[in-house]
Amino acid sequence: MPGSFESVPAKDVARREEYKELARLGETLVPTIFLNEDYAPLRKYITGRQKSLTSEGGADRARNRYAVGIGVGLALLDQETKKFAKAGKPVDEEVLLGSKRAAAQAALSVLPEFDALAKEAGVEG
Repeated sequence: MPGSFESVPAKDVARREEYKELARLGETLVPTIFLNEDYAPLRKYITGRQKSLTSEGGADRARNRYAVGIGVGLALLDQETKKFAKAGKPVDEEVLLGSKRAAAQAALSVLPEFDALAKEAGVEG
């Protein structure tokens, strides 16, 4: 599973330093992307790109770009799943998993080109 998209109380998300400002929202649910960093295709990409992601934090930035890409896919899938549920239509879990994997592959497929553009522009590498 490449990751998940869930609504989580803001106070729980705020435990991470970069989201501490959300603490004031308390129990308010915020959409949250959980990235599975052990997802084999992501690990393979990061491992294969280690030499070209030479700047400090390069692998983290690549992981973050992947998270944005997969996050959009997971958010849209969540939205569609809720529409189906509201209409009383079941969602096949195998189809949902396949859709999540497809979103992950789509995000991963554009990262090498993005890396090359970033390096050419001198903003990373």
